[in-house]
Amino acid sequence: MTPIASVEPSRAPTPVSARTPTMRSPSSSRPATPSRVAPTSSPTCEEKNGEKEKKVHYTDKELQSKTRQEILALGTQLGKHNIAAWATKEEEEEDAFKSLKSSVDLEEVRKNVIATRAAAWEEAEQAKYLARYKREEARIQAWENHEKAKAEAEMRRIEMKIERMRSHANEKLMNKMAATRRHAEELRAVASARRGEQASKTTQRAEYIRRTGKVPGSMFANLCCS
Repeated sequence: MTPIASVEPSRAPTPVSARTPTMRSPSSSRPATPSRVAPTSSPTCEEKNGEKEKKVHYTDKELQSKTRQEILALGTQLGKHNIAAWATKEEEEEDAFKSLKSSVDLEEVRKNVIATRAAAWEEAEQAKYLARYKREEARIQAWENHEKAKAEAEMRRIEMKIERMRSHANEKLMNKMAATRRHAEELRAVASARRGEQASKTTQRAEYIRRTGKVPGSMFANLCCS
């Protein structure tokens, strides 16, 4: 069996007789079989990728600060004071902006603290006024109850007095009525006695007239006057 020729290029020097007399260009003088050489571009790509990753890790503020520092150093190195002043001014403006933002935040915090204190003070004042109102309401209620009790007691006293006066007046009236009735009975008795006495006299005179047939003058005068 015929052995397969190796793909590896021979490291032995090429014999002079094997060279062609034709002049070849430098590009055509390379061997046709590609040599297995490790690629040299890989480390460079990795380094570039690493640098890109490092750059990605910078924040915008860090990049601005780094750029400003580089501009400031370059301006100072070249003696360009306007460039250095511009970089310094940018840094001062950023510091002023940070300070202003910090002061604004502090002002907001101060306003919140003041608002919280005002709300707490208002709540405390409302609670104080409410407690004072409740105490005042309790005093008013106690005074009202006391005055009601006094008025009711006075009313009961007056009612009792009126009842006593009514009872006394009733008793007095009853006594008067009894006295009137007794006096009337006495008057009736006197009148009845007079009537009986007059009847007796009349009967006697009538007997006298029947017996004598004469009418007494006084009787006749009385009869005519009556």
